Amino acid sequence: MTQKNARLFLENLNADFPFKIHTILTDNGAQFTYALLVERLRPETKIHIFDQYCQSEGIEHRLTKFRHPWTNGQVEVMNRVIKAHTTRRYFYENVEELKKHLMAFILFYNFQRPLRAFKFKTPYEKILEIYERNETLF
Repeated sequence: MTQKNARLFLENLNADFPFKIHTILTDNGAQFTYALLVERLRPETKIHIFDQYCQSEGIEHRLTKFRHPWTNGQVEVMNRVIKAHTTRRYFYENVEELKKHLMAFILFYNFQRPLRAFKFKTPYEKILEIYERNETLF
């Protein structure tokens, strides 16, 4: 959990993700922002390397509200689901195998797995439902 690893993760995600990433939500950890240190920092302090990359790629970097752990909890639950279906269950010979399996899982999750939060519809079905109600949102 270092600044360098956070930036490398975002760079790799951005390179491999099939859609343009326009917004990213992170917590207030030092690997993502200097926000919690802002009172101690001088104006001439450099911009955080994670924010530098976001700015260079036109990605809006949003932060979770301080002392609102339920937002982080949602992210942690999703990360646990992904890990349970990938790295904890399978061994990968190389990164390419992991990427292929991860993409297969994401496709399954978004197009075939009904979710209780969506009244047992898939995320794709829920998006279609919202689209049919209000096309202007898209």
